[in-house]
Amino acid sequence: KCISEDELDIFIRATIAEKELTQKAYANFRTIVRGIFKYAKRKKYTDLSISTFFQDLDLSKRMFRRVKVDPKSQVFQESEIPKLIEWLNHNPRVSNFGIILALQTGVRTGELAALKFSDVEGNMLHIQRQEIKYKGSEKGKLIHEIVDNCKTEAGDRYIYLTDSALMTIQKIRFMNPNGEYMMTENGKRVNTNVFNGRLKLACEKLGIPPRTMHKLRKTYGTTLIDNGVDESLIMSQMGHKDISTTRKYYYFANKDKENNIFENSEKNIRLLITGIGNQLTAINLTQYLCNNIKPDLIVNVGYAGSTDIEIGKWVNISRVYNYFKFNIGGT
Repeated sequence: KCISEDELDIFIRATIAEKELTQKAYANFRTIVRGIFKYAKRKKYTDLSISTFFQDLDLSKRMFRRVKVDPKSQVFQESEIPKLIEWLNHNPRVSNFGIILALQTGVRTGELAALKFSDVEGNMLHIQRQEIKYKGSEKGKLIHEIVDNCKTEAGDRYIYLTDSALMTIQKIRFMNPNGEYMMTENGKRVNTNVFNGRLKLACEKLGIPPRTMHKLRKTYGTTLIDNGVDESLIMSQMGHKDISTTRKYYYFANKDKENNIFENSEKNIRLLITGIGNQLTAINLTQYLCNNIKPDLIVNVGYAGSTDIEIGKWVNISRVYNYFKFNIGGT
């Protein structure tokens, strides 16, 4: 039976509603449908142009099930990263060092599993192959296979290696001096499932929320953006054609709450320093400033307020509009 565009339209809309598809799930579903109809057209089973059909298909975003994403579940928090690296370093094995390398380079897990030592060229790492997996004919056994291509055209790229990343590769080479593939343990290449299993174990040992290897990649992308790295370099490192992909799908704020408060206050505090030595004058001026200019912090370095405070000695200052709280004995 030939399927008309109207019938296909009804089928797609019904599937989205019945299966409560998210936009991401729909994208995967659309890929399957497109592949089926392209094959059918090659075999002359249909004249329907599936590419044109999807271009003309108008679907409202409200049709899709929305998933509320907790940003903390998408990336490792800044305070968690050094703990994770320390644990992995103290439990030396190739797969653990591989996890560190992924955090230092942002490579996809499939790319990590397919790395060879020959891919290292000075301080550059050539990403040119990946591991794919599929179910084999033998009782649905999962097959892990290396292919000489990347996920996307932009995926074939050269990544800059930091000194830390180069050191990690040296550790891997020390533990695997003779392997063709960089990620080899006990004579066997480490596949993508092993990396995720090792990362989950590390998280459990550290008492932090478990996350997948893909979350390491998002953490890397977030770090690049937060540190103001040039957009063209971010795209190159991540293997993205467009920076909007990185910003939309890979950026999640991962600074701890207390760090955010500190950074914001550091940027926004209006500080006024005075040098009045007369106590009464200092008090009157401080009261005037608090009532009019209202700075966030007033520091008077002229009057100590107490003969017990030595000139030049650091004292604690609290952010309240009270003269006696603001006075210090010197700078």
